[in-house]
Amino acid sequence: MAPLLDLLAGNPLLLLFAVVAVGYPIGRLQVRGVSLGIAAILFAGLAIGALDERLRLPEVVHLLGLCLFVYSVGLSSGPGFLVTLRRHGARNGALVTMALVAAAVVAWFGGRLLGLDAGSAAGLFAGGVTNTPALAAVLELLRGHGTLAGEAVQSAPVVAYSVSYPLGVVIPILAIALVPRFLRGEVPNDARTSHSWPAASRERAGSGGLIVGTMQVTRDDAVGISLEALMREAGGRVQPGRVRRVDGKVELATNGTVLALGDLVTAVGEARDVARLVDRLGERSTEMINLDRRELDVRRIFVSNARVAGHSLRDLDLIQQYGTIVTAIRRGDADWIPDGNTVLQLGDRVRVLTRRENLPAISAFLGDSYRAVSEFDVLSFAFGIVVGIGVGLIPFPLPRRPHRSPRARGRPARRRDVSGGARAHRAVRVGHSVRREPHVARTGAAPLLRWDRDAQRICLVGGAA
Repeated sequence: MAPLLDLLAGNPLLLLFAVVAVGYPIGRLQVRGVSLGIAAILFAGLAIGALDERLRLPEVVHLLGLCLFVYSVGLSSGPGFLVTLRRHGARNGALVTMALVAAAVVAWFGGRLLGLDAGSAAGLFAGGVTNTPALAAVLELLRGHGTLAGEAVQSAPVVAYSVSYPLGVVIPILAIALVPRFLRGEVPNDARTSHSWPAASRERAGSGGLIVGTMQVTRDDAVGISLEALMREAGGRVQPGRVRRVDGKVELATNGTVLALGDLVTAVGEARDVARLVDRLGERSTEMINLDRRELDVRRIFVSNARVAGHSLRDLDLIQQYGTIVTAIRRGDADWIPDGNTVLQLGDRVRVLTRRENLPAISAFLGDSYRAVSEFDVLSFAFGIVVGIGVGLIPFPLPRRPHRSPRARGRPARRRDVSGGARAHRAVRVGHSVRREPHVARTGAAPLLRWDRDAQRICLVGGAA
């Protein structure tokens, strides 16, 4: 073990990629659908760094990693930022502000209760909200003030950050995984057991957990009501696909579609949500009209058009422009049913249902080009980082608490000696005891003075005053 630690300590680049190689596979492990993701690399770094105090990276690596991270986040969220800001800017801003203020208050009170210094409390705040740039700002502030404690003080925020960051990652993951289970409510027993969907109903385009169910309208109370109202009554979240009328005509199923007895309807969603809609309309049909692609066809299209990214499906109005319905979206490894408020992002794979003659037009509109997204422009990337660093170097002075004299703070002012200097003391050992005496003061060419405690007067060195 010692030779390996010596090797890693002497090769920072090897240490960096060793941490990545250990943490990345751990982050891909899933437990009941939950994984740590990229955060596992941080945990791997904490574990490896605890093995030996020599295992640390140069400061320039921290700065480079932080710079690339922040800039990449800006690039990925940029297309939809302005759209979201215009639509929900006030609401989202208020929620974020409340969350940050609450976290800051907890960190401040927690630091006071635990007797932590300001740097450690700031590190707890940065780790609790998983905000690495905030930690960098704290360290930059400590370095800028030239603290006398040096490395010991600057390491305190990092240690506190390392302690609170795992909780800042794990607790939200658990909340995201558990809260929806309590909010969904229980599915009726008949909806869970009365419908057994065949394997062929599973999405053929790789949507994990989503099925395409076919149902027939047999209930009289489902006739003459819009499909949107029927789905609202059934509950759950599904996206209708196509409708085949009794006369054999096939058309797109929109929210305004009104059904008649005998109509066949397809819907995409999770099995239990589709089962709810089946119970509301009538019964499940064994006839899988979704496999009939003579008139309506299904295709997965890759969103690569930057002009489309950042806009909601309602704003794009694909049903009017291209006669197209988006029935499912796959982003990363997650699949879900969209609605009108769903905002498309670059890299999304959308499952569209439209007439065959419309497929070339909708593909061109969305982009459908992996190359357009994967191309890397080194010049623009480097220029953007240069601009960002330049803006970051501009100082923004913050108001500071004005200095007040001891008398203004309610404290007695220190007495001053005849030379005009502050009356400072020093410890002097006399036998086995220690007493405090004033330092000898010097002012220009004035003689040296000493305070005689026995005589309670100032004496010249070698003479009397």
